[in-house]
Amino acid sequence: MKQKPSIGRIVHVVHDGNHLPAIIGCLHSDICVSTTMFNCFGAPAENKTSVVYDDSPTPAENTWHWPERVD
Repeated sequence: MKQKPSIGRIVHVVHDGNHLPAIIGCLHSDICVSTTMFNCFGAPAENKTSVVYDDSPTPAENTWHWPERVD
C-alpha cells in the first residue's frame, strides 16, 4: 500500500456490491479501520468497524480501498 490511512481520509467501502464513500473514524492498524459510510444522497448510512484493506481488482464485500483514479 502506497498511502497510509489516517482519521478523516475518504475511502471506498464495498457494501452490498457497491463501492460507497466512507470517512475513516478510527485506525486499528495500517490495514484495519472503522468507517462511517455515506449513501448516494450524502447522508451517513452505516458505521462499520474493523474493515480490512483490499486493493485487489475486485475487492471483497465489507473491505475498504482507496477511491479509484479517474483520468
